[in-house]
Amino acid sequence: MRMFLDLAHRIEKEWQDAGGAREVFPKIATQALQSFVYGLSTPELEAGLAQWMLETESLPEQINVHNTFGQPPVTVFNNGRFVVDLYFWTGFDTSSHSHGFRGAFRVLHGRSLEELFDIQPRAQIAPDVLLCAPSPPAMNLLYAGDVRTIGPGRELSHRVVHLDNPTVTLCVKTINEPALFQWHYFSNGLAIQKRNISPGLIKKVYYYQYLSQQGSPAAAPFLKTLMDGLDISLQMNLCEDVAGGVLELEEETVQEFLNAAYARHGDEEWFELYEAATQEQAQELDFSAAPTAVQRLAGHLVNTGQFSSAAGLALLEKIAGHALDQGQLRALRDALY
Repeated sequence: MRMFLDLAHRIEKEWQDAGGAREVFPKIATQALQSFVYGLSTPELEAGLAQWMLETESLPEQINVHNTFGQPPVTVFNNGRFVVDLYFWTGFDTSSHSHGFRGAFRVLHGRSLEELFDIQPRAQIAPDVLLCAPSPPAMNLLYAGDVRTIGPGRELSHRVVHLDNPTVTLCVKTINEPALFQWHYFSNGLAIQKRNISPGLIKKVYYYQYLSQQGSPAAAPFLKTLMDGLDISLQMNLCEDVAGGVLELEEETVQEFLNAAYARHGDEEWFELYEAATQEQAQELDFSAAPTAVQRLAGHLVNTGQFSSAAGLALLEKIAGHALDQGQLRALRDALY
């Protein structure tokens, strides 16, 4: 993995020479990734990374411990100001989002659909909850070698659907920028800040589960005080991690956290939008097991209502490598159900 460390040290030096201002980091990261010489096959990368992870006495501090962004994400360099991450995508991250950092990423292996959004806030419900005017996305395909600059905040609001299993991306990004927030955008215009659940909060959740399972009278006030101390986005991100199985809690504990959130916000307009978006997502086609890139793309286009559009057809034919007649399109769609 010498090549990735050399890349990191080059960026480190160039950033230092440029004065170290965060504003110049995306340009430096983008240019470094564009000129980065990479020629490994996927098996060669997998084998090299496996050897490095086993032989390295102490891995760099890992930014994403759980497989919530990449399956898995691996930090290969971390100097406290920026990291170099490898993301192995075997599943799908189909959320629309902006970024709480800045930098750039490059596709190393596989293909992805990128959708770019123009986000226009129209009302602020809370510091960490917005209502936005949804806009149709600009869609394009990313191939191995393609590089995208990541601007902070709403400078890059996008969704990336990884079509090949695996798709591998290399990301160079800043860390420890508390003034920057990542936002998660829902199709109905709701936006909630994306927050990481701290180890301390996770431990409190586990202790609540213990109290609840023991039938302790301390359980209910513990949960109430815990949730009262969290802002809206942290409550909702915690509930999503809890419901998604990230913390591996008992089903009863999961329901208790969801009930606590509903008791606080069930009558609020933004929460009704959140529930509607969640129900819509639950009804979408699950195309995670689709064996080919064209089928995965078709599944996403069906879910977003773009399957029959001219733009959707052009993307499908580009991935398929040939024109698709109506019979082939019907067969492609029918195979998803």
